[in-house]
Amino acid sequence: MRFLIISLILMSASLSQAEVQGFNEMIKEASVSEKILRKRLLRILNSSEVAIAANEQAQEQLQKSPSQDFEVKLVRVNQ
Repeated sequence: MRFLIISLILMSASLSQAEVQGFNEMIKEASVSEKILRKRLLRILNSSEVAIAANEQAQEQLQKSPSQDFEVKLVRVNQ
């Protein structure tokens, strides 16, 4: 009986350890995916055009945007 209890405890500890290792692998994969997505997003943002316009020209700039896939960033420059 004592052997059975010890075996059950060891077995549950092994299962818990395997589950934790599985979670660790999932976390590593998510971290790698996040880094890849972040690099892709930065590449997209760096390649997109930034329009410089005053507030009254913003709507016109959006309508003239060559791509409707990405929002045109409007930056107001104080001169």
